[in-house]
Amino acid sequence: MTTTLSFDHNYGMVLLAATGISIECFMIPAFTTGILRRKLFTKDFMETHFGEIHRKECGVPPPSNGYPDHGNGRYSEKLSYKDWFMLNNSYRAHSNFVESLGVIIPATLIGGIGFPKAATILGWTYFLGRIIYTIGYHTMTPTNRYYGYSITLLCTFALLGFLV
Repeated sequence: MTTTLSFDHNYGMVLLAATGISIECFMIPAFTTGILRRKLFTKDFMETHFGEIHRKECGVPPPSNGYPDHGNGRYSEKLSYKDWFMLNNSYRAHSNFVESLGVIIPATLIGGIGFPKAATILGWTYFLGRIIYTIGYHTMTPTNRYYGYSITLLCTFALLGFLV
């Protein structure tokens, strides 16, 4: 038994939008949290605060960039409040993105079957909204994320509307 699926010739653009969103989610931490970790958890910082105990307990020097601390562990306790706040905002921005992928990618791909042009536009608008959201969350006023959040929420509901 053979099954043949036929898609509109514009469906490739839907795939490109969904792929762009996925790559964006993968890359944003490199340009946000990764840079911040390298700035905060320097070799000197790690050695000063954790060198002795880490060597004693683990037999090796402390890890670079503060791994495995994700903003609320032992290494972060030694950060200034401002640095801790910035690091946690960065993690929340990415975590929020990851949490939305399970909805936005399938909604884009499935909605694009019947409405490829609209799904493509909404997918790329979502992509842009996520950039605005991330930039807003990285300010010292995380409520600035609401501009990007509004864009991504509208795109998400519009794409989900295609599924009904």
